[in-house]
Order: sequence, then structure tokens, then C-alpha cells
Amino acid sequence: MEEEVLETTVYGETALPEMDGNLTYSFEGKDIFVDEEKHTVSGTKAGTETLLHLENGKEKKDVLVKVTNRPYESRHAKAEEQEGWFKEVEIDPIARKEGFANGMDISSCKQLIDAGARYYNEEGVEESLFRILSEHEVNWVRFRLWNDPYNHNNQDSPYGGGGGDLSSTLWMAKQAKFFGLNILLDLLYSDFWTDPGSQVIPKAWANLATSNEMAEAISSYTSKTLQEFAKIGATPDMVAIGNEVTGGMLYQLPGEDKASLTGGNPGYIDGKKNAPSSIAGTVGTENFKKYLKAGLDAVHSIDSKILTMVHIAQSFTNLDAIQWFYEEISDLSYDVIGLSAYSYYHYESQSILENALSSLSSHFPSKKIAIAETSYGFTYEGDENASNTFYSSGDAKPINGYPCSIQGQASIISDAIKAVASLSNGFGLFYWEGAWTPRKGCGWGDERSKCSWANQGLFSYDGKALGSLSLFQKTLS
Repeated sequence: MEEEVLETTVYGETALPEMDGNLTYSFEGKDIFVDEEKHTVSGTKAGTETLLHLENGKEKKDVLVKVTNRPYESRHAKAEEQEGWFKEVEIDPIARKEGFANGMDISSCKQLIDAGARYYNEEGVEESLFRILSEHEVNWVRFRLWNDPYNHNNQDSPYGGGGGDLSSTLWMAKQAKFFGLNILLDLLYSDFWTDPGSQVIPKAWANLATSNEMAEAISSYTSKTLQEFAKIGATPDMVAIGNEVTGGMLYQLPGEDKASLTGGNPGYIDGKKNAPSSIAGTVGTENFKKYLKAGLDAVHSIDSKILTMVHIAQSFTNLDAIQWFYEEISDLSYDVIGLSAYSYYHYESQSILENALSSLSSHFPSKKIAIAETSYGFTYEGDENASNTFYSSGDAKPINGYPCSIQGQASIISDAIKAVASLSNGFGLFYWEGAWTPRKGCGWGDERSKCSWANQGLFSYDGKALGSLSLFQKTLS
């Protein structure tokens, strides 16, 4: 049987030869990825060849899939060289902790890939982002999911911030599972960013009149969402109920979207107002606990093996507030205490972080402890598609002992991993948006906005793995 030769690229989604009937696909290794629904093939590593067998019960066809290499091209070669972006970092390792989560949030990657972003290993060979992460011993990925992140008053234009709708998240989940990565699904129960100051009710739920109706909406949405992941064989391994719910969840009503782009937050966020107390899920109220419970119960009803997280953002110098929060929900059934831990916001020294984590570990021995978000800058280099928030001055800036450099970035995250791993109930760490490279139209808001995170990634501005990406495999050895 003569084989057909087909060339593709990483994420190329090249159409396979037409064959009638129900097809089966078989091949060895993981150098290609076949989308059986679309009947396409993509590479996961450039410069490879894989023999793909197609069969429909009547005929067989062999296709030799060659993955073309698209060489790494840098727009920042001078900074890369002078600042040593790809230089090997030095890490003092600690003993490996079984089951420890080396995690990374890569929620924006589907939007970036669709916009032409590419990713490369240290040798400059193009690879699937998911493959690169798995090769660097990242074993968990985190995805945020928004309910309806679109402006329906402006031709259904996306709010931005990586997209974060169900379709793109399912695509990312399937890619992650192909490379054996565990998934933390962050359900924000909002149509755009949520944090300690913004917890806006989804547009579709804005007219719900009672807390019982809101709880039912949470339950139904959670169940249906997880069923969609199960259909594609990508059931999340952990689900976070809300994101940075320090002040509660679902306690603001949405504003009206404008019929134009804003370059930032949509009217949905900028026009928000406090919801009436009858439905507001403010922390410390029964509504808040009711909403958390609705989400947790829905996860447990789908699959009891799925871990659950409750995630807040609070300064570690205000340890009493953190303990109070989790004591308030002590009667709810969840598994993981998730904490945002940005040094420039939440702790000024390694000792503050270590002491806080140790205290929380002792205070809540039955819960796993995880850093749900963290990051750090490696350069002050600019880019036409970036408006970086990490800089030498301002709120997000370096702290003592950790310079803005590849080594400084690797060291502070490695030290945070060590702090969590030292706990008897330490679960892991998730680096936030480590692959968010600056691309036109892929900013923190709509397509007029710019990337705010480029200099806190673990990849160069053009997608090549930084020396600091090796911190995961070097820290726990």
C-alpha cells in the first residue's frame, strides 16, 4: 500500500485525505495530534515524521505526516542576548514531593495561537505549548472560564483577555489531556475578570430575583459545563468555585455594554453596581455560602473524584483575615485552600510567605494548601503590543533579593514552591499566564488593548522558552 505524504505545522490543522464512513486513526508517539471531529492533523514538534494509519472498515490508507519547522524569529534579539533570557538558571533543589502540582495558567493560549503565536523549546524548535510544558515537568494547567464573554451590543465582539469561552477552553483541555496534564478549571461565574473588587453577575442571570434562583443557576451551569468536558474525555481534575472570592461572589449587577470598543474593560464591568442584598453573595452572608455550596455540590454530583478549590487574594501580613475567611466556610465540603501570592501585592519577603503558609497549614490541617496564582518579571523590555504592569516602580515591582531578571524570576518562584512543598498538606503552585506573549489583538481587554503580562511570562516575547522555565524540573529533583 503506497503511502501519501502530507505536510503540516504545529497547530496546522491540515485536512486529511477524504474517506467515507466511520474512520479510525492510529499512530505511534505524540509528534502529531489528530482532531477526529474535524478530520485534521497538526504537528506537536517540528522536524518530525509520523506514519498515520486511516481505516474505515473497507479500505486503509497510510499518510506520512511531516511537520515543517518554522524557525524562531526574534524582534528582541538585543535584549535576549544582553539580559541572558535563555541562560541556564541556578536552583538549589529539594527532595521531590509525590503528587506535587507544578502548575501554570495558560488561559490565553488559544486566542494567541489563533492570532499566529508560536512556541519554541530551548533549541529553537517549534513545539506545541502543551508539549513544551510537559517536557519541563509542568504537570497541571489552569484555565479560567467565563460564562458569556461577548459584547452583544457590538456585533458580539469578544471582551478579550484571552477569550475564555467554553469552546476555546474545551480545545485547550483536549490538548492538555493528550500530553497527560492535569486540569484545574477556574469557574468565574461571571462574563469577564473577577477579583476582590469585581464579582459581576453574568448577563444571563442579571434578572434573577432570589438567592435560590441564583444558586440553581450556579448548580445547573456547573453541571452542564463539566458534562461538556466529560464528553471529550477531558474531565477536570480540580475545579475552583469562583476566582479570588475574598469579598464574596455574584454581588454586583452588570453595566450596559457600549456599541464600540473601549480598549479595556467593557461597559459590563465599568458600569457595574451593587446587587440588592436579597441576591448579593457578599462574604460573611448566607448567600455567599449558599452559592459556594451550590457549585461544590454540583461538582461532587458529577464526579466525586474531582478536587475542589476555594481561592482568595489577601495580603499574607493580614493572616487573621485569611483564617477568618476559611473558618466562615468550615462547614462546606471542599479540598484545597487556594491563595494568590504575588510578592509585590501579598508578601514583601520570603519569611512572610513561609510563616503565613505554615500557620495556615497548622490551622487547617484537613485542607490542602496551594498557591493558585503567582508570577514575577524578568525584564523591562518594551513591545508595541505590551503595556506591562510589572516595572521598576509602582505597585508591581521587584522585592528585595529578587532582581528583575531570568534568575530573579526563577529564584522567587522556586522559593515559593519550596515553601508550599515544606508543608505536610502542601499541594502545589500555579504560575499565572506564563505563556501570554504580546500579540496584536490579544490584550487584557478587547482587541484595542495590549498584553499586560509579557514581561512576567516564562517565554520570550516571540515564544521561546526562557531559561527560567526549567525552574519546575530543577526545584523538585
